[in-house]
Parts: sequence; C-alpha cells; structure tokens
Amino acid sequence: MTMHSFCCLVLSVILGAGGMALAQPGKDTFDAQDPEIQALSKLDYKGVDLAKVDVKTKLTAILAMNDLLSLVGGKADARVKMLKAYVEKGGLTAAYQRDETPVPETRRLTFEEGLKVAVAYVRTPKGKTHFEGEAEAYPEAMYSKTATAYYKLCQKRWAEVVYARHEVESYAVFLKKIGEFDTYMKWAPLEAERQRKAHDDEMALRMAAYKNEQDRKRAEQRALAEKKQALEHERKMKRMEYAYQHLSQTPTQVRIDDDDDDDDDDRWNRWGGHHRDIHHRPRPRPRPRPRRK
Repeated sequence: MTMHSFCCLVLSVILGAGGMALAQPGKDTFDAQDPEIQALSKLDYKGVDLAKVDVKTKLTAILAMNDLLSLVGGKADARVKMLKAYVEKGGLTAAYQRDETPVPETRRLTFEEGLKVAVAYVRTPKGKTHFEGEAEAYPEAMYSKTATAYYKLCQKRWAEVVYARHEVESYAVFLKKIGEFDTYMKWAPLEAERQRKAHDDEMALRMAAYKNEQDRKRAEQRALAEKKQALEHERKMKRMEYAYQHLSQTPTQVRIDDDDDDDDDDRWNRWGGHHRDIHHRPRPRPRPRPRRK
C-alpha cells in the first residue's frame, strides 16, 4: 500500500462522499476501481479506542495524519485555482457569485474519527512498514508533548482542508447546474498539462539564467584573479628594477685616508663608502669646552 493510496482513501472517508472525482459530485468513481483503496475502506476504525492507544502509536498516527492533510490541502487548493480559472475564463464569475444553490450535505467524519482511521492504518503491516521509525525521530520522553503539538496542528489543517473541499464542491455544483461541468472536465486535463509545460519551461529558463549568472560570476572572479596576479607581477618587477638600480649606483669600497690623524675619520659606511660621501653624513665633532681659570 502506497502513501498515495492511503491519502486517497482517508480523503474520501474524512471529507465525505463528495469526493475527489468531479465527474460525479457526491461519488468518487476512481476509488471504486482501486483495489488497494477498497481494501483500506474495510479497516475497522470504529473499533479503535483512542483512550487505550499507546502514546507511540498515537504519535505515529498523528504524524501520518499531518502528512496526509498537507498533501490533501495542497491538492484541494490546486483544484480550487483550476475551477476559479475556468469560471473567470468563461466570464462566469458574477453568475457564480449570485448563485445560491446549496452544496449537498454529505456524511463527514469528525476529527477524532479521522484519527481513528489513521491509527487503524498504522497498525496494519503495510502501515507499519511505511511509517516505521517516524516516532523514533523524537526522544521517548517527548512522545506525549510532540503528539499534543501535532494534534493541535492537525486540527487547524483539518478545518482548512474541509473548507477547501467545500469550495471545490460549490464550484462543481454550479458548473453542473449551468451545463458547463462536462466541458470543464475536458478542459481541465489540457489546462493542467499546459500549466505543467509552462512551469517546466519557466524552470528551464530559471536554470539557464542561474547557470549564466554563475558562469558570469566565475568569469569575473577569474578576471579579478588574473588582474591581481598581473599587478603583483608588476610590483615584483618594479622592486627588482629598483634593487638593480640601487646596486648599480653603490660606490666601490675604497679606503681613503685624507690625513694622518688617528681619529674616527677613517671609518667606512655600511654601503662600502667612506662616511664623508653622500651615503653617510658624518657625526659632528663636539665643540671644545673653555677651560676654567
């Protein structure tokens, strides 16, 4: 049993017989042809006593219901958008808003009954296989708190899904009344395919734009790296040229004695020249102090 089959079954049971196939509002013809869904419909959820369900099983069932409601809610919203697009395309918006045809009442499960269906499913071998390990993702000491948190979240999503499904049925009843329902059923698959192709084309364009942007950024980075390398090479060459010019202008180390005095005048600077040449300024001699009389 796949997760999709489980979702289809619980959707048809939870939200009433006014089900998913709009070809016959009030009856889901696809469920009757699906053996897996028929097998699931025989689950004895009425015999489930939630008060006696262990906390781990209850948490697993609530997590399964949370996944279900997320999927069902998205599908219901997508169907509402499709119906609304058809009504607007045909200029039927004003007529739909004026229409007061009531939506047929159908037997709907309560939230607690929906949770019982989820508990009955996760207890089956296939349900255990699909949702095995879901509860283990949380510490055992947090099972109860986690179940409470997801329970409240599922209650909120339950109400949203019920409202969306009611809106779907409202559009279906209106189109049936004005004789546009069969036309819609022929248009909807083509429109869905057109939207899918448009979405794929848009994603392809986005991917191409993203790739081009990444290529542009990489090219800029390469250009900056090459420019930085060229500047570094230029600075290195200038330093080498400066060092060469400096060495070529260094005086030859030759000792020059311009007097016979035994003083500090016969010193050499660190560049190989005498301290009197331009590379070194000699230290001035101290002035003699006058003698006291």
